[in-house]
Amino acid sequence: MRPGVIRNGRGQETALATAPRLTSVDHVTTSLLNRYGPLRPLADMQTYRTLLFLVTGVPLGALWLAMLIAGWALTVALAITPLVIVVLLGFSAAIALAGLAERAIARDLLGAPGGPRRRAAKASGYWRRGAVVLKAAVFWRTQVYLLARFLLGLPMAIVELALFAQGLFIATAPIHYRWVPQDGGQHGLDFGFWLVDTLPEALLLVPVGLLLVITAANLAIPFTALWRGLSYALLGGTMTDVDSA
Repeated sequence: MRPGVIRNGRGQETALATAPRLTSVDHVTTSLLNRYGPLRPLADMQTYRTLLFLVTGVPLGALWLAMLIAGWALTVALAITPLVIVVLLGFSAAIALAGLAERAIARDLLGAPGGPRRRAAKASGYWRRGAVVLKAAVFWRTQVYLLARFLLGLPMAIVELALFAQGLFIATAPIHYRWVPQDGGQHGLDFGFWLVDTLPEALLLVPVGLLLVITAANLAIPFTALWRGLSYALLGGTMTDVDSA
């Protein structure tokens, strides 16, 4: 007997009535988000993890830049002395720790893939240890990533924070415009060419603010892909090949 069918005493088959298919709220929500593509990043937690990643790049990028400048300044200053090996070893250790920290941040916030981190071969002899440091690809690649955290990460963070902050501020203008003081005892939002001091005018700003927020959320998608790729290639992913001495 086929499922969903009953048979009477005469051998005739009758189909059973099937219950109507119910559409869940989750299904409706997912369908709407898939339909309205530009809004999807707003509901994706990865957007906000990427924003957090970019924000951490502001203090960390400045720290890594200061470390690179100090390390290379000492290395060059002591290049003709035996102390240069000590400086190189300490500099290499500091870069390795910074690379491990950045690798963990990229993995937790961006979901960046990575394999076991390879290390340069160890060497015996005082002078040969310095040569091993300079020949290790991971020494140079990690520095490229740390430098990128400042040179690329800082402007990216500024753009994202500015778009989100300005977008939210403008989108909520109908709530707070009347409490923003201006010269001459007036209140409102002064854009130089336009003073928004009435509710209808403030309502006109809402779509503009929402557009800025949506733009910021969608920018997080290519930013995430970029930093995932940099982390994968430079911080010890399976594509990273560290030369041994």
